[in-house]
Amino acid sequence: MITRNDLPVTVPPTDPPLLSDHAFVTADFDCTAYETVSTEWQTVRSWRLLDINALTADLCNSPLVQSPSDDVNKLLKCYDMTLRSLVDKHVPLRT
Repeated sequence: MITRNDLPVTVPPTDPPLLSDHAFVTADFDCTAYETVSTEWQTVRSWRLLDINALTADLCNSPLVQSPSDDVNKLLKCYDMTLRSLVDKHVPLRT
């Protein structure tokens, strides 16, 4: 029996079995529904639905691959923006 920590469970003594090593166990517990129910929302991406071929095609046609900058700071910024936009396009966030 699995219950919450704050749910009291009363298990009365069990009679020993007569013909086997199994016993019938009974328990009493309060099943009153609690009024406060919390809902937690999560924002996730469905990575298993990613079409890797479409992502690869978009990446090959992006400025990151087509015309990379010689400046390392600009290249890093382009890398970040390109990958973020492609991830948002191909595996958008959902709640």
